[in-house]
Amino acid sequence: MTFTALNVNRQWKDDKTWFGEYAGAYVQSTLGGATPAQAHATARGVADTGRFLPGTPEFKAAFNKVIADPDVLTGSRLQDNSRIWHSDANYNLKN
Repeated sequence: MTFTALNVNRQWKDDKTWFGEYAGAYVQSTLGGATPAQAHATARGVADTGRFLPGTPEFKAAFNKVIADPDVLTGSRLQDNSRIWHSDANYNLKN
């Protein structure tokens, strides 16, 4: 679930852009006299503008793309490549 959420957001906007917009808005707000809580709210509002909303076609398309991709850097599909090998042997050493 974590990789799905992160990567759906990254389909919308890459981390570098989001953090840059957030930091810029936060600094501008604090320089304008806002408290840290007010600056955070303003910065989130700026950085989150246009975010995919659950239920929208854009969100559904990004979600479906992410859950089909097995690369954890861009997707969240679990691809199990494990194998189980089992053997058993018995030998009677009494005789």
